[in-house]
Amino acid sequence: MEDLSPPQPKITWQKRLFWIGLIIFIVTILVICSFSFLGIHSEAPSPSCIFTHKVSFVPSMTDQESHILTVSLYGESGHCTVNVQLDITNFDMSPSENIQQASVDADQTTQVVWVLSPKSQGTFSYAVSFPGSQTLGVDESTVEVTNDVGFPAWITSVLAPAAVAVLGPLLTVPYWIDKYSEWIKKRKGKQKASVAKKRKRVKRR
Repeated sequence: MEDLSPPQPKITWQKRLFWIGLIIFIVTILVICSFSFLGIHSEAPSPSCIFTHKVSFVPSMTDQESHILTVSLYGESGHCTVNVQLDITNFDMSPSENIQQASVDADQTTQVVWVLSPKSQGTFSYAVSFPGSQTLGVDESTVEVTNDVGFPAWITSVLAPAAVAVLGPLLTVPYWIDKYSEWIKKRKGKQKASVAKKRKRVKRR
């Protein structure tokens, strides 16, 4: 029998090349969109992102005070998203997270702050760093926490035992009871002596 089906069109090499190129283009677009969705491009550091920083905090404080630690970020060029990390022990901090994120723009200053309250007396070190940055180092310093009078902890630890040894008896109730009893006895003795003198004078008359 004679084949009456219509003839199949021949696929030329130009059409094959077109479809291959179209598939490669679609795959490339999908890969780029996937990377953008995951945030890979947004996290890449900008080469024009330049800023300076300064850490401000008190060198000493009492154990009853709270002070603010400030990290000032000044943008020199570009736009920066910076992570600022504070490492310190023996202090309560607000906010409680030791890492904060800040956005820095050119010719503008952004401040990151923590409110710090000491838990005890002593000299404590702290460090401010910038995670993810390969150009910025770590700022380290110390803060001395004294008692509410202003004496450092080492002076208090030395003087406290001596004060207790010297003033210890004065701080007890029995000591003052004995002193009061002695004072009463002396007063009664003076009163008796005064009465005896008056009697002698009366007898002489």
